[in-house]
Amino acid sequence: MINDFLLHDRENNSDTEQHLQENSEKFETDCQFLLKCMLRGEVLTRKEVVKKYEMNDRRLGNLHEAGKCERRWVNKPNGKRSHVEYFITPPSPPTKSKVINLWEKELKQGEIFPNNLK
Repeated sequence: MINDFLLHDRENNSDTEQHLQENSEKFETDCQFLLKCMLRGEVLTRKEVVKKYEMNDRRLGNLHEAGKCERRWVNKPNGKRSHVEYFITPPSPPTKSKVINLWEKELKQGEIFPNNLK
């Protein structure tokens, strides 16, 4: 079954549509594998996906279209574009001041101790 979050669900012609339907589970598994690689900090290119993992590079495009990863151009030393990298920026932990502000906002004295317990 196709997961709408990782894999596109329609093709533009009947032949490729049939191919998608027949192989959707494999494609979904490939997407999940590549997503796990990027979550571990790996930066992937389409060429690496084909050579290193022997997968269709289109899975990276599926992940980007689904909003699961970011992409950026890599420039050659002469300034011209070379290739695109796909990656996930790990979330940064909140700072101490953000945590304190959250507690001050969300956990007011009246919410912790209702009126009937005071």
